[in-house]
Amino acid sequence: VIDCGLMAAGFENWKRLGKDSMVGFEPRYIEDWSKGYSSTYPCRNCAYSVLWPTKGAFLHKSFYSLYFSSTYETIRRKVDEYTTGEDMLMVYVHFNSYFSQRHESPRTLCIQPGPNYQRTFYESSNRIGFFERLWYSTYVAPIQNGFKMGGFALNKRTASHRPEIMGLIKELSTQLTPSMLVPPKTNTFFFVHDQNGNGIVNSINVAV
Repeated sequence: VIDCGLMAAGFENWKRLGKDSMVGFEPRYIEDWSKGYSSTYPCRNCAYSVLWPTKGAFLHKSFYSLYFSSTYETIRRKVDEYTTGEDMLMVYVHFNSYFSQRHESPRTLCIQPGPNYQRTFYESSNRIGFFERLWYSTYVAPIQNGFKMGGFALNKRTASHRPEIMGLIKELSTQLTPSMLVPPKTNTFFFVHDQNGNGIVNSINVAV
């Protein structure tokens, strides 16, 4: 669950950066599309190369229309067949659309809670009200328990197909946007909720 304060900060920054940008909360590092990706690298190095938009991000609806265009039909069929990889495909749709118009990498911003961040949503049962606790115990907790047990977790059942999706994206990238073969790294912004609560990020630094 993405905290409400982070969600609000993400939306405000997305509006500031413009509708062609992406602001999200799930960073990944891709050295090369044929080598897979890492979810731990962004945490250890405070840098990432892509955001998984379908795990939670602000992205203009026009990119979802492009997602269903004929350009990506082959990959999309595999995504539908395996029920995985839509996050990776959407990353490429966003990159390809932006790059084809501006000949530069798209603006992305990852927001994570800083060490002093004051959460506005609490999972602990003694910190939330009755209706929130009922909602959590009815809908959230069973899903989390399923993930821990690995029984019906989608990522457990479909992980073996993701390399094939990445390979198809690499092939298309070679034809259309070779610069996407090695996505540029971007610094992660760790958001600390300030007194005004606006959470505006004043700059985005690209790691070189």
